Amino acid sequence: MASNRTELSDQDELIADLLGQGWTHRRIADSVGVSSKTVQRRMSDPTFSSVVSERRRDRFGQLSGQLLTAGEGAMDVLTVALQSEDPKVSLQAAGLILSHGHRYNRVLDEHEIQLRFEAIEQRLEEEVLAREALLGAAGPGGQR
Repeated sequence: MASNRTELSDQDELIADLLGQGWTHRRIADSVGVSSKTVQRRMSDPTFSSVVSERRRDRFGQLSGQLLTAGEGAMDVLTVALQSEDPKVSLQAAGLILSHGHRYNRVLDEHEIQLRFEAIEQRLEEEVLAREALLGAAGPGGQR
């Protein structure tokens, strides 16, 4: 389960898990026995939506690991093809390596940006809470 400590009902846990796996609202509704409107309504709740986002990030991490593992074998095949006597084969292998390398780097950059954005959001939230605590401690009229 994701590290988010939010308590969810069993049904919400299932819906969050399925959304995290990329299921459509309709498919989830049919599987869980609710309407797709119920799934949409749950997603409009910021706390629930946050849980789903965390589970999607977890799933992305799992899939990334699997792709990296499979990618090693694919790179071996492409590296062999790169040395081919047939210039068409070696050119195609080079193109695939460069194309996928570029895409991979772009995804890593986007992921890094997302992590930085979340860290900024967290710091802002902590700052707001600290300021609210200070204002609350100051009492009415801003005086202590």
